[in-house]
Amino acid sequence: MKSADEILSTAKGIEILGLSDDAAVKYSYIYEEGDGSYTISLSLTNGVYITADAKTGEILSIYNYHYDNAPNPDKNAATADAAREKIDAFLNEYSSKFGEYKEVGSEESDGSLSLGYVRYINDIPCYADNIYIRYDLESDELSSYRISYTDISFPSPDNIISADEAYNTILENGGLERQYICAAENDYRLCVTLANYYSAVDAFTGKIEKESVQSEYSHDSYTDIDGHWCQAAVQILEQSGIAFNGNLLKPDEPITQSDLLRLVGAVIDGMTTETMTCDEETLYHRVDEIQPFFEDNTTAGVTRENACVYFARALDVAKYAADANMFKNAFSDADNISADKVGYIALLASAGAINKNGAFRPQDYITYAEACTILYNILNLGL
Repeated sequence: MKSADEILSTAKGIEILGLSDDAAVKYSYIYEEGDGSYTISLSLTNGVYITADAKTGEILSIYNYHYDNAPNPDKNAATADAAREKIDAFLNEYSSKFGEYKEVGSEESDGSLSLGYVRYINDIPCYADNIYIRYDLESDELSSYRISYTDISFPSPDNIISADEAYNTILENGGLERQYICAAENDYRLCVTLANYYSAVDAFTGKIEKESVQSEYSHDSYTDIDGHWCQAAVQILEQSGIAFNGNLLKPDEPITQSDLLRLVGAVIDGMTTETMTCDEETLYHRVDEIQPFFEDNTTAGVTRENACVYFARALDVAKYAADANMFKNAFSDADNISADKVGYIALLASAGAINKNGAFRPQDYITYAEACTILYNILNLGL
């Protein structure tokens, strides 16, 4: 197994991450994954989270907010082209599987460049295996990186049915129907679409696989929260049917955007397993009005202040948070809270959903432990 110091040494060698020589490991954990692999998770003293394959040492994810969204005085802002060159160099050097991925999307906004990649096997995309990377152009540093890779043998596309045969099978098993589709706020279009949207056809048998595009859900009690400060709250959520897939919560890692919105969905819909297991499209449709800061990156981290906005919107109190001048936060770092989010945070604090005092750390990524505890407080208080 690789040690935390070995992973830290690798991370310090990643030039675009911008780690200083004095960066150190604050704490680390090793997790046994369901497939028998092991992941090591590091929290560094300067606000960087890293996970890696504990056996090979390969970096699996990076969440970096130590630059605090501010320009680095020692560096000039990077251009998108220059950032791409650095990203390509990073991926080629530190990801042994990068050659199997193809870029599928990019976006430059708010001083950042976001890139998405999908793994192709036999020239066929596997959307479950992807890479998301975000680069902060202002600070000229890597903001976040995450890779997913399924280490199995995929079936060969030889001797499969034709596209026309698959098309006819889908039409015969539901066909088309008319639907009103929301194109924008208060703008609905009458469209024709597949009646059974979640149907897929087995490329070998030609039969409908209705559940094939939805993830399987299986939860066993978390094995990584014993003695953790969030243990009591998380276990009560588990008993209520609010739990993530598998048996690892990874409490101190930043929660992904999609997983946070699953918790938000539990506020909207009540305590229901469906909220935690629905597919991504259903999830984002359900919380569309709740999540106004959407990045097209389901695995991105979420700042603590944005998380409070999501929860407050789910509680339908957004209208009370609109006027920031009505609120005063007692946090020692209140000046770091974005002006348009002051009211949301103050409302949750006054209700008891989050702590009222100390440092709030608004620009830090919220962790699984912190997000679950906010949800527990909301449900426990009957808000």
